[in-house]
Amino acid sequence: AIPRFSIWIIYSFSLIKHPQQRHKHPTGSFSLERSSNGGNHYASYLLGLLYEKGELVKGDFHKSLGYYEKSGQQGNPRGYNYAGLIYEEGREVEQSYKKAIEYYQKAASLGNADAMNSLGLLY
Repeated sequence: AIPRFSIWIIYSFSLIKHPQQRHKHPTGSFSLERSSNGGNHYASYLLGLLYEKGELVKGDFHKSLGYYEKSGQQGNPRGYNYAGLIYEEGREVEQSYKKAIEYYQKAASLGNADAMNSLGLLY
């Protein structure tokens, strides 16, 4: 699970971006979605984490994967790295080393050292 301190940071981040939503969405997830849709790669990455861990929102690996992919497309290599990990381990998706390698290569091309290590281990 995500440490409580991290949840507080995620919640605070979402309220900073959209404080008017505090009364409508006490978890702050709506604000993160707005930030994600506005092109914020970190918000997309955080939503991926939240859906993967089931923190503040109902756990959903498919939504998690979608947000990780979106985060990567927005320029965050960690998003691609986590998508690769989901496919490598077969978490709620059919295990696919081919897809894992594709995501790891995308993350590595953006400078992610963890993805480079994962590629080395898979080859």
